[in-house]
Amino acid sequence: MDIALTKLRRYARVVCCGRISQYKDRHNSNYALQNWHKIGATRSRMEGFFIYDYEADFPKAEREMAAWIQSGQLTYQEDILEGLEQMPVALNRLFERKNVGKQLVRVN
Repeated sequence: MDIALTKLRRYARVVCCGRISQYKDRHNSNYALQNWHKIGATRSRMEGFFIYDYEADFPKAEREMAAWIQSGQLTYQEDILEGLEQMPVALNRLFERKNVGKQLVRVN
């Protein structure tokens, strides 16, 4: 985030979402943003949102994203572990920032 803030253009918009990797340590972190002043210097905005604020738009988004995947305009990665016994491992991988893409567990 600090590096990204140094690259802001004038009137940029920074969206904050998806902080699952920080949930576990949110009270123990001593880190503070160093370049927060760039938001004011560039007249930019930083705003957080919660995905469920847009729940009414989910069906339309699913249709559009499926079309983009089918056409090759959108690609994605999945990180799949095998077997229900891997569920705790998969959950920990989210908090430890070890997954690449969508973390899934395949249950046969």
